[in-house]
Amino acid sequence: MIADDKTYYLIVNPVAGRGRVDRAVQSIIRKLESMAIPYRTLTSERSGHAIELAAGLDGRTAVVVAVGGDGTVHEIVNGLTKKDQLVGVVPTGTGNDFARLLGMENPLDTMDAITTASPLRLDIGRIEIEEEGGGKIHRCFVNTLGLGFDAEVAVRANKMKFGSGILPYLVSVFMTLRSFRSVPALVSWNDGVIESKLFLASIGNGTTSGGGFILSPQAKPDDGLLDLCFVREVTRMRALRLLPKTFHGKHVAEKEVTYVQSETISIELESPLSLHADGEILSEKVRKIHVKLTPREGRFLVGPKKGW
Repeated sequence: MIADDKTYYLIVNPVAGRGRVDRAVQSIIRKLESMAIPYRTLTSERSGHAIELAAGLDGRTAVVVAVGGDGTVHEIVNGLTKKDQLVGVVPTGTGNDFARLLGMENPLDTMDAITTASPLRLDIGRIEIEEEGGGKIHRCFVNTLGLGFDAEVAVRANKMKFGSGILPYLVSVFMTLRSFRSVPALVSWNDGVIESKLFLASIGNGTTSGGGFILSPQAKPDDGLLDLCFVREVTRMRALRLLPKTFHGKHVAEKEVTYVQSETISIELESPLSLHADGEILSEKVRKIHVKLTPREGRFLVGPKKGW
């Protein structure tokens, strides 16, 4: 159990999961007060604000609790000055893929977990992005990166005003299929290279993205490896046949899919594409990325039903 003589900082995204967060916050507060645990609530007011809030902490708190979705966790990890600061997650977002990985299935189940769960060191991914026009972006991620079709789906899903879980992403899949075009790409990793048109590239530290698409079925967030799922250009009909297989991770055996594990992965694109990290759109004009892993750099509270 985490020492109860230090402050818990709740960093809350009030619009996560279409705004269904107030009840979760009140439940957490009641739990902390019943255990006489000191706490402070910090509210994110805009995109990127959770980065600033996390950066303002001194690194000596008992635990920083992300009350939101995968994007909230993503911002907090990128803001913390000490990456080994202990982080807990209360899932109130749309997809909540990282929370499920940690064994935090829903807000009610995590009330006890944030005060009793065991800390575990997990890998942190780092990405360097070069954009069309020369811009550069550096970020950390905890769960997955998506480049191409995966990211275009995330762009659409993040703009939707209805639904939670996998529903907004499924709707976005069908909308995106009508307009998406694959792009010639050069993909390299520790001991291999692919030169082909890229439909989708998912790089996983965790197993799922988009609320439950199991794009990286062999991924483990503490094995020191990134899992690359590269899908070559496919027709719309073929994409629709592959889609159901991603719910069970069976797509990796298909001829259009290359699945490898590596410590580093690089991708160069002939034309710009969108990219998301943990569901957050980092750029819509990516030309090059380099991804590497820092083994067991992060510390997270993990529930008894962790998903790996």
